[in-house]
Amino acid sequence: MEQITFLIQGPLTSEISHAIPIYKRIGKVVVSCWNTDDSRLIQLAHDHKCKLAINPMLEDNRYNFQNVSYHIDSTLAGLDQCDTGWVIKTRADEYFTNPQSIIDSMHNNPDKLTVVNFLFRKDLILHPSDHIMGGRTEDIVKMFEGAREYIKDYSRN
Repeated sequence: MEQITFLIQGPLTSEISHAIPIYKRIGKVVVSCWNTDDSRLIQLAHDHKCKLAINPMLEDNRYNFQNVSYHIDSTLAGLDQCDTGWVIKTRADEYFTNPQSIIDSMHNNPDKLTVVNFLFRKDLILHPSDHIMGGRTEDIVKMFEGAREYIKDYSRN
């Protein structure tokens, strides 16, 4: 399998201090966070030589149920920093000590999105768990661009 980028996305927590060294042993790391995050955590990512996408926290009238617009925007900003053919997107508030099983699943199922079933919502259409997902970078980009397109005509209630 080609080189992998780990995209750590979301409001930064101290968990990135554990995640970054683990992921850097396997591949590249991009951190996509908010300009309102703790500057010490942003500096930590910088010190580990991670690529950074620091997103402005915008309050607007877009549809944002469960912060979906923030999630989409910051994920796409991070994906824009990825220069590998494969990406594993994780949340900034958790980390995985051994992501080998998701890497193996991606390798064995290259035409599919690999996710875990933790908090997978069967009652909602197209609602995979956002805790960890992986696949070809171009496919993940298309998925998030499609999600952005899907909600673009909705507004905040």
